[in-house]
Amino acid sequence: MNFTVPAGLEAEVDELLTHYPQKRSASLMVLHAAQDHFGWISREAIEWIARKLELQPINIYELVTFYPMFRQEPAAGIRSKSAAP
Repeated sequence: MNFTVPAGLEAEVDELLTHYPQKRSASLMVLHAAQDHFGWISREAIEWIARKLELQPINIYELVTFYPMFRQEPAAGIRSKSAAP
């Protein structure tokens, strides 16, 4: 899978980070932004978020698996915004 982060999402995440004293504190908000964009949280998204927040991927994976609002696979009938025609 070719994972790319659109400039708009990158800018949104950069702006979110300005609201927190530590990057780690923005973890949930960044996960929400990624899921809003892609429709789910893939392994590649976890790795990108971890790099962006200067964390280990396991730190983000723990959040994704703990909170039930995060999807680890696409919901039936849901297409990511990047795949829309």
